[in-house]
Amino acid sequence: MQPIQEPSGRYNRPPEGELIRCPHCTKILNHHLGGAPSAPSVPIGDNGDGIIDLFGQDDFPPVPVAPRPVVPPEAIASGDIYVPQVIGAFEQVATGQAKPEKQATHVIRGMAPKPEQVAPPKTHPTAEGLKILDNPIIGGKVTICVCLYGDEHEALHRRCLNSICQTVPPSRMDLRVACNQVGLKTTNYLNSLPVTKIYADHKNRRKYPAMRQMFFDPAAPIETNYVVWFDDDSYTLNPHWLSILAQTIVAQKPRDKVGMYGHKMYHPLQTPPSGNDPMMWFRAAKWYRNKNFRNKAGAGVPNGNKIHFVVGGFWAISKQAIIDCDIPCARLNHNGGDICIGEQLHQGGYLMKQFNESKQYVKTSGAPRRGFHEKFAWYA
Repeated sequence: MQPIQEPSGRYNRPPEGELIRCPHCTKILNHHLGGAPSAPSVPIGDNGDGIIDLFGQDDFPPVPVAPRPVVPPEAIASGDIYVPQVIGAFEQVATGQAKPEKQATHVIRGMAPKPEQVAPPKTHPTAEGLKILDNPIIGGKVTICVCLYGDEHEALHRRCLNSICQTVPPSRMDLRVACNQVGLKTTNYLNSLPVTKIYADHKNRRKYPAMRQMFFDPAAPIETNYVVWFDDDSYTLNPHWLSILAQTIVAQKPRDKVGMYGHKMYHPLQTPPSGNDPMMWFRAAKWYRNKNFRNKAGAGVPNGNKIHFVVGGFWAISKQAIIDCDIPCARLNHNGGDICIGEQLHQGGYLMKQFNESKQYVKTSGAPRRGFHEKFAWYA
C-alpha cells in the first residue's frame, strides 16, 4: 500500500452542484480552500450528530456528555466550593439500573462556618387551642424552666427560647431561666423576652443546683400546678406542643398518680469493679421509702436492679411531686439527675407517663455535649 502523499497546490473549485472528493482517499468532503460548494445540508457519511463518519459506518458512536449541574446561588455558603462529579454512563449500562438520585455535585468546605440548623418559625396557637390549659388540673398556665450554659452559645440559647416564646403566650407561662456562665449576648437577648426571673451564676454552678434553686425559691415560689423543663439544646417542633401535653395530663386518672411526663427509659444498676453497691447511694437518701427497685417491665421486685426514668432534656412534672419527692435530690451535681428523679418518683409513689417518645413535639439533644462531665454519683 502506497503512503498518502501530501497534496500540492490548491483544490480546484468543482462545477456548480458537484461535491468535493479528496484526491487521495476519494471521500466526500465538506470543505476546500476555494470556498464551500453547493451540497446537501447533511453530507454523506454524517450520521446527524455533526460528526463525519470517515469509516462509512457508526462504529464508534459518540458518548453523550451530561450538562454541567447548576448550583443555585442560595445553596452556596460563603467560602464553600462546589465541584461537579463526573457520572459515567457505563454505570447504568453495566448494572441495567438507572441512578437518577445520584448527587451531581459535592462540596469542598471553605473557611466559612456551616450555618447552624435552627427550628422553623412558629406562631402562637389560637386562644381556642390553649383553652385546655384552663382546666383546673392545669390551672391556666405552667412554669417553664430553662437552663442555659456557655458564653459562646448564644445561637443555641436563641433557638431554644425562641421556640418557646413563639409557641406559648406570656399569659400562659411563668418563664424562669438559669444562666450558668453565659455571655453578654445571651444576657442582652434575655432582656427582650418575657422572663419572670433569671438565676445567673458566672462561676461553676451545675445543672441540678440551678434546678433546685428555681424549684425551691423562697423569694419567688412556684405557683402553677405543673413545671416544664428544657435543656438549652432542646427546642419545640410542634406549635401545639403545650396544648397536646395539657390534654395528656388532663386525660390521666387521679388514682394513677402520674407525676411526670416525657420520654421513658430505664437504667440498670450494676456493681462496678470497685465493688461498691450503687443501690446504697439511693438507700441513703432522705427521700428513700424502702421500696424495691424495679425490673425491666417496671414492677418493683426483691431482686430488682432497674430505675425507670424520663430523659432529662425535656419533661413536665407536677408541683406536688416536686414537693413530695424533694426533687431534685440535694446531693446531685450535674450528671445522672434524670435517673435519680425517676427513682425519687418511684419511692414517692408516683408514676411516669410516656410523652414525646419520638421527639415529635420537642427536639432534645439538638447539639453536641458541652461543658462539664462527671460520673454518676452512685458510681463515684
